[in-house]
Amino acid sequence: MSQDSAENKDGFRVGAEPDEAGGHRSRFEANAPTLDHRQFDELGDLPSGYGRMFIIARDPHWLFSYWDFDYAAFPEKRQLLLQVFRGPELEASIEINEIARNWYIPVQQADSDYRVEFVLRGEDGAAHVIGEAGPTHTPPESISSQWDSQFATVPFHLGFNFLLDVIDAAKATGEPLTQAELVAAAGDRGVDGLLAAAAAKSRLPRAA
Repeated sequence: MSQDSAENKDGFRVGAEPDEAGGHRSRFEANAPTLDHRQFDELGDLPSGYGRMFIIARDPHWLFSYWDFDYAAFPEKRQLLLQVFRGPELEASIEINEIARNWYIPVQQADSDYRVEFVLRGEDGAAHVIGEAGPTHTPPESISSQWDSQFATVPFHLGFNFLLDVIDAAKATGEPLTQAELVAAAGDRGVDGLLAAAAAKSRLPRAA
């Protein structure tokens, strides 16, 4: 690399000489061609709506839905509704205000599938489905029947490579991972035996 300048792979030049105006430029000078921003001036306006609707279960008895419809395309006199279905059955019909873009929806049943329809009712009383979302599943509100899960907090003083060794050793020997981590956290000499068994079984060198 010369004393005056050097160019790296990203297209920047490091220069020590002042620019033509007599001042010093930044240490990094881009060599990429200048974009003609006029080519982006005729892309048109952003749409006022994308015609999409989404739904998610917040907890066992509440859903949250949001949508992006073009309200300017709706008749001036209108009624907006959310129709809430649990499976194939209509559970509730909720009237919403004319400018709403999202809504929290109370539901009756936990651990169930729900979907929602966005309905427009015009001046003539006819109902039109504008969009729908779902299904989403509300979580159960009871204690889980699965009690075989185990949890362990990884101590900060254990190195990352050592933890990888412990994981590999536990997988190789069939030792529960949480038990292996507890042994490692306590500094028990049983870790040496665990790692030695794993190294012998996988034919990998032991970690120092």
